[in-house]
Amino acid sequence: MTLPYQGSARFPGPLGAGRGTVGGRLPGPLQFKQVEVKGAATKATRTVQMPAPWVHKDEHTRIVKVDWPLSKGMPAMNDVRQGGVSNCPVAAILAALAHTEIGRKYLDGMITEYTGVPVKTVVSGALMKMFEDQSANDAPGDYKTQEKEVISNRYFTVPFYKGEVHDTFYATYSDDFSKSSNIELVFMRSPDNVNVLWPAVIEKACAFVLGSYAEMGNAHKHSVNEFWELLVGKKPDGFEITETTDFDKIRNAGNDAKRIPTIGATKEKLESSGNVAPPVSAFHGHAILRMLDANTIEVFDPNGRTIALSLADFRKHFLAVYYGYP
Repeated sequence: MTLPYQGSARFPGPLGAGRGTVGGRLPGPLQFKQVEVKGAATKATRTVQMPAPWVHKDEHTRIVKVDWPLSKGMPAMNDVRQGGVSNCPVAAILAALAHTEIGRKYLDGMITEYTGVPVKTVVSGALMKMFEDQSANDAPGDYKTQEKEVISNRYFTVPFYKGEVHDTFYATYSDDFSKSSNIELVFMRSPDNVNVLWPAVIEKACAFVLGSYAEMGNAHKHSVNEFWELLVGKKPDGFEITETTDFDKIRNAGNDAKRIPTIGATKEKLESSGNVAPPVSAFHGHAILRMLDANTIEVFDPNGRTIALSLADFRKHFLAVYYGYP
């Protein structure tokens, strides 16, 4: 899912001091800021409720503590996987930021982790009722009820949200959440072999700001521009794509995407070529990565796949490009 393009702006020339890397992760230790809370006066329990979910009635979910690290080095594009909510602009923007050097540095400064303080997530009556309704629908034989309070000892802060983000998240039901390998996040996630938490923390902060995960997924109410300004701190530049858009304009966007965070939005309805399905998903956001050659552009679908497209196919299937420095 993507959201409608709003507004237009000039496309800048080559900017920035250096090129970002494609995919991979920069070596080195964890970079997100960490603060150990010390002193009895500062150890009052932090208490918060969860933002309401985007409900999947055919799934059994739980609110659980997730002890994954924020990252395993600097944030990486391949850390990002869109989960079970229609908020691809958030996933695409995070992937585009993590793809560029300047974006990684920006993400690295977005989250501060606080440890050594008791935190408590209180599960509301409405959420308890939701879990009870799920349990009535073909619950697993070893099904365990949701705890009314989930206790942990760390929380996070994100600049655009004034509150605190506890390390509790919606996860697909398991009879044993004590092992990290048993935790599968319902919403923003990362690949199973990575299991890092920074994308989910930022998405949860967005859900608090908008009021719920469901509200965040309202495709026709919240625009790409709104999410970009929330996450990046300023409005994006961009341009609309039509059947007459010059290939040089798209090519320039692809070349500059190595250093300028850039995303593309596909059309709500895509045309097939005979019996061949479109190469990208409709109504969906993609991070734009680079030009593979003069006529081939590479994009990243935040569902976890990298796609090479001819400029002609890109122009045929995409409706807008957004970009900008944080």
